[in-house]
Amino acid sequence: AIVKDDVLYLFYTSVSHELGQTQSMAYSEDGITFKKYENNPVVGVSLIPSIANLYDFRDPNVFFEGDTLYMIVGSKNDKQAMTLLYSSKDMINFKFDKILAISSEFGTMFECPNIVRFEDKAYLIMSPQNIPMKDDNFFNVSSCVYFSLPRNFVSEDVELTSVKEIDHGFEYYAPNVFDDEKIMVSWSQLWGRRYYLSEIGSPFINSFSLFRKIEREGDELKFVPLPIYKTLFKDEEKLDLIVDKTIVKTCGQQYHLDLEIETKPGLLFELELSKNLEESVKLTLDVENKKISIDRTSLKIQLFGVDNTPATKGLRFLNLKEIPSKGIFYPVRTNNSLVLFA
Repeated sequence: AIVKDDVLYLFYTSVSHELGQTQSMAYSEDGITFKKYENNPVVGVSLIPSIANLYDFRDPNVFFEGDTLYMIVGSKNDKQAMTLLYSSKDMINFKFDKILAISSEFGTMFECPNIVRFEDKAYLIMSPQNIPMKDDNFFNVSSCVYFSLPRNFVSEDVELTSVKEIDHGFEYYAPNVFDDEKIMVSWSQLWGRRYYLSEIGSPFINSFSLFRKIEREGDELKFVPLPIYKTLFKDEEKLDLIVDKTIVKTCGQQYHLDLEIETKPGLLFELELSKNLEESVKLTLDVENKKISIDRTSLKIQLFGVDNTPATKGLRFLNLKEIPSKGIFYPVRTNNSLVLFA
């Protein structure tokens, strides 16, 4: 979505057996009633380079550089994943500019590409399918990552080198970035997973994640839940934890926990979200090994799918470069009780 002259333009992927995937446009003057452009698609088959697969050509991301509208589209072929760059002067007539990024090292398909621009550098945020697992990273069959780009990536060559994973959790995919405000939101689900809510007849199947602010530290990005979320909670109480003591707290459907932990050497801190006596999710901070882990192996309803990784055991790990002395933040949703172990 993008606004020009008080008109809201939506760019989206059209799908057909005949044409494969192409990019179309709809527009609205009030943000409620939309009209599809009568000559869709605006990026049709004739604009797709022969190196790209016609049936894997989707997820347009649009942004302005000066008076030119650019569009990035994710694609692939039998050996490489890629993003393609297009441009337009009038929001309608596009031309193919170049392959923005291409690689056989970081997965088989680059889905949901987004550009985040800072004064001296830009970043490509996207969701590669089948990115190879490495150490404790990329456990999901499709992960969310970012790459560093030159600020003038439109005119300069781009080479994808070091990759950073955005979220090490179970369900986080297809991030969408609002570049001007540096805000990101994603889909709380993954491809190839069981849709349990659909199985039980729920009125909805998936949801969006919390919105996160994109911040930059050196060359690395941080993704922090918006501060406004803290204003939504009430009935504040403070708990003092003592080493080797267990605290049990009944907390209902919604609970926000803000922990300040003195991370002494050798500390093993565990937070357990319990649904009942048999089922819980455990979040552990291991100071000695500089690792945070999450374990939901005891849950009776599992959402496993095609992941051929430790993900199928309900485990996730996050290795930390360093352990901060204080200030680790956990937002929590639970059905019954909260158990804290120190």
